[in-house]
Amino acid sequence: MVLLLQIHRNVIATNMPRLVPLIMEMLALQAGPQAEGHAAAAARGEILTGPAPGIRNKTLFGEFVVCQVKTMSLLAFLLRNPNDALKTFRQQIPEYVVRLLKDCPPELSAARKVGQISISADLSGTPCRH
Repeated sequence: MVLLLQIHRNVIATNMPRLVPLIMEMLALQAGPQAEGHAAAAARGEILTGPAPGIRNKTLFGEFVVCQVKTMSLLAFLLRNPNDALKTFRQQIPEYVVRLLKDCPPELSAARKVGQISISADLSGTPCRH
């Protein structure tokens, strides 16, 4: 998707109002057992990292996290193009970034690296200027 948008930059501004809410909806998704694991850890004053004990299919969970990391990369690309569509979500972006880093399984170091690159783009991106 990023490659297509890099080639056809003229469509970014017109499609951002439709694309950004879909991206944010994807980033908001969380596996039920993972959400429960985060809540239980928070109740104990702890932080859950990696897959929660309730996650039965670790491979599928890892693929889901990788998909979200790639979606975050798309968002990082879009952040370079100031648009009012991002204003609504600027408070949620850091929450999703932190959660993705916490959820990323240790064996997916490549996904974690992509996530960290996205974070640096997000932190230096346009949300701070809105």
